[in-house]
Amino acid sequence: MPPEQGSRGSRQAINLNMSLSKPASKRRFRLGITGKILSILLGLSLLSLVAFTIIALNNMARLGDYALESNGALGTQAVNDSSEALKKQAEEQLLALAIDQATISNATFDKVESEANVVASYVANAWANPSQFPGRHIYFQDEKPDTIYTASVSILAPGLEQDNAAAELKLCSSLDNIFIPVYQNDHNLTQIYFGTATGVAQLYPWASGIDSSYDPRERPWYTRAATTRSVGWTDATVDSVTGTRVITCFKPVYNSYRQLIGVVGADMTIETINQKIIGTQVGKNGYAFLIDQNGRVIAHPAMQLSGKGADESFKNENLLQSSNADLVKIVKEMIDGGTGIATLQLDGTDKYLAYAPILRTGWSIGIVMSIEEITAPVATTKDRIDTATADIAGRINKQINEMLLILILASAGIVVLMAVAATLLSRMLTNPILALNKGVEVIGNGNLDHRLDIRTNDEIQDLAGAFNKMAEDLKEYIRDLQETTSAKERIESELRVATDIQASMLPRLFPPFPDRKEFDLYAIMHAAREVGGDFYDFFFISPNKLCLIIGDVCGKGIPAALFMAICKTLLRTEAQHAIKPDEVLFRVNNILYPDNEASMFFTGLCAILDTDTGEVTIANGGHNPPLICKAGKEFEYIQLPKGLVVGALPDTRYESRNYRLRPHDVVLMYTDGVTEAMNGSGHLYSEAGLLKCLNTLKGKNVTDIIQGVRADIEQFAQGTMQSDDITMVALEYNGPK
Repeated sequence: MPPEQGSRGSRQAINLNMSLSKPASKRRFRLGITGKILSILLGLSLLSLVAFTIIALNNMARLGDYALESNGALGTQAVNDSSEALKKQAEEQLLALAIDQATISNATFDKVESEANVVASYVANAWANPSQFPGRHIYFQDEKPDTIYTASVSILAPGLEQDNAAAELKLCSSLDNIFIPVYQNDHNLTQIYFGTATGVAQLYPWASGIDSSYDPRERPWYTRAATTRSVGWTDATVDSVTGTRVITCFKPVYNSYRQLIGVVGADMTIETINQKIIGTQVGKNGYAFLIDQNGRVIAHPAMQLSGKGADESFKNENLLQSSNADLVKIVKEMIDGGTGIATLQLDGTDKYLAYAPILRTGWSIGIVMSIEEITAPVATTKDRIDTATADIAGRINKQINEMLLILILASAGIVVLMAVAATLLSRMLTNPILALNKGVEVIGNGNLDHRLDIRTNDEIQDLAGAFNKMAEDLKEYIRDLQETTSAKERIESELRVATDIQASMLPRLFPPFPDRKEFDLYAIMHAAREVGGDFYDFFFISPNKLCLIIGDVCGKGIPAALFMAICKTLLRTEAQHAIKPDEVLFRVNNILYPDNEASMFFTGLCAILDTDTGEVTIANGGHNPPLICKAGKEFEYIQLPKGLVVGALPDTRYESRNYRLRPHDVVLMYTDGVTEAMNGSGHLYSEAGLLKCLNTLKGKNVTDIIQGVRADIEQFAQGTMQSDDITMVALEYNGPK
């Protein structure tokens, strides 16, 4: 919870105790219980024994009623306050748990998408440079390797002959070089594979028993990828190899002509999701579940894990069709990407349902817990208080009857002795109650270290023990809130410092080179979180050589920010040697790879502009293609070799391309946070959307171009939370000095 909420929770807990003592502290002066008993008994000694007996019995009855009413009211107030406090604490914890589980889930799916992108980059590089990727031994289903994890299996679609697919089979067999490390790096994956546009499928690890009619181009993961043309996830389906229910991350692969080469797929089983994502135990009977954007249940602890058939999509229960109107309303909020907690009736009992969205897939996670389970300790305490009150009532009635017998049998001379006995009796009955009342006032005034020391060996002693336990629990609760608030404030402070440090690493003063009139330059970086993984840089490596760099580190948050700082420093250092951009990427790749135990990498562009001639040389490390707008014309994408991501494999070669800029030509470089910006409907901004926006901005200066694109993305997103860093660098060449 935020710091101010934690402090407010502490004050509310103290005020709750203070409220117990308000009635006592505001009472006007009145005669105490002991004084009443003594005054009545001494006055009755002067009256007849009958009158004395009637008055004594009446006052003792009043004493018993007062004691019972006081105990009952105090117990009821304590139970009600404790119940409300437990419910409020449970709501905060359940909502925090749902958000945490959604964050963990999003990170899990994000990792799989990153792995699919890595494999897709490898495939694109292999198809673009087949001579650099020698094939391995080709295994079909009729030939099993030493172990299934040493190789993948090749499958041909019906009608495709092996001789006609020899070249693709050779390239597919080389994919084991990327399949094996990716699979070993992620224990959540069950299969990783690639299906080509001609019908060749390569599945890892090796498996058999696949039907001869299997055609990868007809599978949902392939058709969805070919339609969306971007990375994404399928609904829950039955895997044709293992027969288990899975969800698949897909990534289409295109050549430099934007022609579909094939689709990369990576499977996660529903059983894995049950164990790794929603397997958190919530109390004794609480549970978590996962639904997709259509309201269908993807994972639930009670769901069976077996499939129905290899060619039949698994038909999940759709919660939007439930007869429970409250549940349908909550599910609609979950589908809309909402975060919150609500109460409803399930199976005849009142329950909490906390929910949070998984942004990466558009799904939502829900956590259910019974309200009765939360308030069970309060019910137990109430039963104990009721029992203690009933016992006290019996003892008071018994004492009244005994006193009646004594008064009837006693003579007038017992009046003096009666006064003495009454004094002792009143002290025995009222002192523990008065001590209990005084102790409650002290605790209610905020002194949580005060403890009641009442040793009557009866229910009043038990009640005092219950108040001591309540004070100790409240003290511990407040201490925990203070520690949590302090820790959260410290973390937020460190994140603010990290944000300032990262921002200071990027050039922010524009124009950056006021005395250089050969070009105009502008750039921005908006991180999706406190710190991000995108970066850019520009600097002169000689009087007429301007180097421009843009990059996108895999992952999010602090790890990506640390890796970003390393990559940016290495790129600037290597570029200072005045070498070609492809050599810069080659050297940085070989520096990063040996010690890259976290398997991190970045995509990026490195460009060097000759300000005298307008010649620009660009090398691509697996990054989005830049755009160029020649003077008087429209923007278009620059066709560059895709290249492999930087830091993934050793000795990776990159290619440079030369272009001649004319005066007032504009070049724009960006990261995928621009084209993959998403609106509330799950649609992407896309490369086509970027191109359309830029062509409305042609002729403007570089600052207006970038600010115009940024404004168009915000309008497109319609308030949807930014999911990735957005970075852009624009340069307009004005001609030689």
